[in-house]
Amino acid sequence: FPSGFTRFKQHTGRENRDIQRSFIAIISGHPKITQNMMKAFRGLLDYIYIAQYDSQSSETLALLRQSLRKFHRNKMYLTRAGVRKGTRTKGKYKIRKLEMFHHTPRIIKEIGSAPQFTTDYTEHFHIDYAKDIYKMTNRKEWEGQICRIA
Repeated sequence: FPSGFTRFKQHTGRENRDIQRSFIAIISGHPKITQNMMKAFRGLLDYIYIAQYDSQSSETLALLRQSLRKFHRNKMYLTRAGVRKGTRTKGKYKIRKLEMFHHTPRIIKEIGSAPQFTTDYTEHFHIDYAKDIYKMTNRKEWEGQICRIA
């Protein structure tokens, strides 16, 4: 990210994962980030990475549960540091996506791996079947040209 990533207008799931990969390296060593806070962040990011595997096994689902437990064991250190200190949150972690994480291993076991829930595939199709083809048109009455090209 040569121009940084604080000014994204729009980004893809792939770019989101690239930011996630940098997150631990960026915050580690900061004087306000304790070892227990790092464990909470690491547990959450490990969960996200493991959930993105193309295929899952009973071992990876166990790792998924273990990483979520690591987050929950250490999230109080984030609250103590003021990370969850809004007037509405009062230090609580009632976040729908986070609550859904508890159900993910069961859902994966019942219906298969989680990549079916990602938008990466449709984003990629959008590039191949719309943006690249649009570049082949003369930019005038492009809808019909795209239909003929595709």
